[in-house]
Amino acid sequence: RDIAFVAGPKTSPEAAARQRAWRDELQRAGLRADRSTQGDWSSASGYAAGLQFVAEGVPTAVFAANDQMALGVLSALAEAGLGKEDVRALSRQVAQLQQSVDQLRRARARA
Repeated sequence: RDIAFVAGPKTSPEAAARQRAWRDELQRAGLRADRSTQGDWSSASGYAAGLQFVAEGVPTAVFAANDQMALGVLSALAEAGLGKEDVRALSRQVAQLQQSVDQLRRARARA
């Protein structure tokens, strides 16, 4: 499994704590914790991270340090034609984010 992370700003102690927790949990599970990128808490930075992950090879899952960045990741994944069957995007409110993926895909299909 390849679980990527979208971290908050380098200057934020809270962002550093969330990234440490992500790394610690993956290592505890015996998984690699070497695929992360920096964001700035905005959905635009999550979107940019999502595009980066698509370009580099889609991970199994993406964990974002906050919901706004996760929504941005979901937007980029939806634009690339990817959904929850292809990659999971997670944050604190997983259920709401999965609903967002479905809504984005329906909106994209209508466009």
